[in-house]
Amino acid sequence: MNSLSLKNLVAGFAFGLATATTASADCASRLDQSADLWVEPGDGLAALLEPECYAWQLFVALNWPGDPATQAPDKSKSLGEDGVATWELWRNVRVGSTNGVFRIDGDDPGPWLTGAALLVARPQSEFDALPLQQIARLGNPAMPQIDDASPTANETRMNQSAYEFVRDNTLYNIEGQQTAFDDITGVMNFHPDAKEIKARWRRISDTEKDRYHWVNVRLSNGDLQPFGLTALHITTKDIPNWFWATFEHIDNEPSSSNGGVPGHEGWLDSSVDAYTCPNAPVGCNKAPRVVTGTKWENYVLRGTQVDFVDSRGRPTLLASSVIERG
Repeated sequence: MNSLSLKNLVAGFAFGLATATTASADCASRLDQSADLWVEPGDGLAALLEPECYAWQLFVALNWPGDPATQAPDKSKSLGEDGVATWELWRNVRVGSTNGVFRIDGDDPGPWLTGAALLVARPQSEFDALPLQQIARLGNPAMPQIDDASPTANETRMNQSAYEFVRDNTLYNIEGQQTAFDDITGVMNFHPDAKEIKARWRRISDTEKDRYHWVNVRLSNGDLQPFGLTALHITTKDIPNWFWATFEHIDNEPSSSNGGVPGHEGWLDSSVDAYTCPNAPVGCNKAPRVVTGTKWENYVLRGTQVDFVDSRGRPTLLASSVIERG
């Protein structure tokens, strides 16, 4: 290697180091401020270099109170106020649901949502009885919706960028998916803005509402039943292999004080959150200052994933104790 090449290599390394430091500082400082926290970050470098910090940025932005009339964050509200989260205004994936991405007849699901009524209550037909992972694990090809006695509810939603990619490429039915699969020259690459949410809910009592993000579900008998958010997957195309983060409510972990949520298996792996607990890279079950004093302080980042293997080729693992239960 000549001296010029060596200088270029050193300069490139120094630039990368400076960029990494800047990304780290920007992520942390952004979470420490109070303005514009509803803006989705869209920073692939931060996702790679500071994944836990970036996960909390996404968590705050996507859980900001949403305006059903515009399908956008409500800037007049504060984090933690009652009402739907911004991601709840995205397109529901469920087959047969209102404005569902995948229709029973496989037809084009139509243009992106252009307006919505105030979500006082959501019909039970909007939810699945089990997460898709568990339906597949049990070998059940159906996607059963919840009923009046269901203890839990599940849903998957995608934002406009992800939805339009699915629609533009006819991925909303099996025929379109098969065509895309057979086309070995095609490149299926979502836009970096694409995002998807997977949520798990459980029945809660009125006395638990202040500790949960909750929604009223209208059962088939007409009753309103509050369901509290118990787990949340966030997936974004900020980086080539997607950015993955999963959050859980603190009650999901059995302890001497709460006994855990009935029917949940508890946390088999320790949480990893180098942002909230920089001196305790594993076993961190705290929430950062940005959500302190709101209902969201009861949610814990269980971990993130930026690639499918580590630097030695070993598979990386990330799971939710309720979404991937069993």
